[in-house]
Amino acid sequence: MGNLNAIWRGVLALLVFLPAYAAAQTDKYFVDVAISNASPLLTEEVTLSYKLRYKGNSISLVNPRFDIQSPEFSPGFAVQRQGRSGGMDLDFSGNITVFEYAYILKPQKAGTFTIGAAQIKFEGASYASKSLTVKVLPADAPPDMAQADNIFIDANLTKSSPFKGEEFVLTYKLYSRYELLGIEEQTAPTIDGFSSNLLSRDQQPRIRVEKINGQDYYTLDLYRTELYPLRSGEFSIDPFQMTVVASVPTGRRIRDFWGNRMEVRRESLKLKSPSVRVNVRDLPSTGIPDDFNGAVGQFDLKTSLSATETTTGEPLTLRITLSGQGNLKLIGDPKLELPPGFEVYDPKISNGAGSKTYEYLLIPGKPGEFVLKPFSFSYFDPKTARYVSKSGESYMIKVAQGDGTTSSAGALAGLSKEEVEKLGQDIRYLETATPAFLKPRKPFLGSAYFYAGLAAPLLLGIPLFVMARKHRANRADIRGQRNRRARKAAEKRLQQARQLVTKGDRRAFYDELVRAIWGYLGDKFGMAQSELNRDQIRLRLAEHGLDAGTIDRLIALLDRAEMALFAPGAVGSLHSDCEDAISLLAGMDAGITKEML
Repeated sequence: MGNLNAIWRGVLALLVFLPAYAAAQTDKYFVDVAISNASPLLTEEVTLSYKLRYKGNSISLVNPRFDIQSPEFSPGFAVQRQGRSGGMDLDFSGNITVFEYAYILKPQKAGTFTIGAAQIKFEGASYASKSLTVKVLPADAPPDMAQADNIFIDANLTKSSPFKGEEFVLTYKLYSRYELLGIEEQTAPTIDGFSSNLLSRDQQPRIRVEKINGQDYYTLDLYRTELYPLRSGEFSIDPFQMTVVASVPTGRRIRDFWGNRMEVRRESLKLKSPSVRVNVRDLPSTGIPDDFNGAVGQFDLKTSLSATETTTGEPLTLRITLSGQGNLKLIGDPKLELPPGFEVYDPKISNGAGSKTYEYLLIPGKPGEFVLKPFSFSYFDPKTARYVSKSGESYMIKVAQGDGTTSSAGALAGLSKEEVEKLGQDIRYLETATPAFLKPRKPFLGSAYFYAGLAAPLLLGIPLFVMARKHRANRADIRGQRNRRARKAAEKRLQQARQLVTKGDRRAFYDELVRAIWGYLGDKFGMAQSELNRDQIRLRLAEHGLDAGTIDRLIALLDRAEMALFAPGAVGSLHSDCEDAISLLAGMDAGITKEML
């Protein structure tokens, strides 16, 4: 009887476990849908494929059977051909493609169409794909219209309606279905009404792949900056503009050694992101604390005092640390309420990752017991839309009478207590009485040395004055300084590039080469990097008398270098390109300098 009960318990356990196991296996399958072109011309065919995939890198299937129920394609498309494509394979994401089914579709008319979900039945379960939206363009659509969905710049805001002073991030990203060959120029917008902080980027930008509406796009982060609104109101941020070189399909298929493929041509494309509108809200006018100084975000406050017992003239260090997320860099200096008889100097400020520390030097001037009131700090929290006040600690300070010596106020400014103690050890008192062993001397007043001393400043002052004026003029001439250091800075970068030649690091070499050339041209002509482009360089070099052959060599070298950065397989000799750059810059520098003289 006991054995029978155990058997029944095992059967019941299987009945409970098997449905859960089957559901778990079902969850491991999914349908991936992709279309070759989401914005085809009326004359172009498109390929729509459905892939049943398994989440894992190991599966045991023999001749898997499936049934697919296709969506309705009319009136936008007609099916030209259909069928199973390929077999099981492992993709880069670690998933197994069990099978793939593809349709060759011919657009029937221009317009925007939605292709519904397909249903795939496999191993007794049903799986649905996502729907797709396809925009069919007229056969005579202009190139800009045909390219709009294939390559574009997207602008993204983490907040579109921030409060005044609230931090948010603006990001520009390039999306392209074309193969990118290089970037010719890019211009970031001028953002008025905001304080900005450009976020660090990788020196070698990484191209990623993202899927949008069933299509794979190459993506590249172009520009990312933190913004802090300085005033309330409606703002429009101008577009980000750039020119890229890409391989663009012509829409015509050709047959060559590689088989039947789409013909492509090299094109220079001008791109522009959409403009961005930001609605900056003003801070509430009610309930503003008296000590509010514009801080917006979420912050913590911490205070510390170096000692609570001291003597007159002996300094104390008060540290105030604000940490958190928000506009720390825009916050003004704290206001302290000091006991009577205390002197305070301008704070020493240090900025850390998400923190800001103020170090105040306090010097008591008379003995007694004093209370240093707690420092209070108020900020506006945009998450709760309320003002928040926080306070530090209060300190009881006992001050004893010192020995009467105090450090110079000017010398102590910005120093901590430890630094002041070291300074005090270097000071020694001078004996003011006349030593008895000195012999009486003739008075200095009226002597020859006296008159020579009067004349010396005048004789030495004139050449010193002239030299000082010349030095100030040279320092004021920023463009001249950039011009004079242009070749030296370029040679330093080219020496670094030459070292990379021996290492065989192509990408790092061409990155250093491009920086050397563009940096030299910007310094030589006093132009910002954002203003530099090939047309400007041709014009400036021609104005300074350089021949067309030299200019063409320089532009060709830039094209090879920048293509090598974005197309690692591009042909080019590191050694010859390095020597070519060195000789070009030397020749150009001699010609430009001679023309400027």
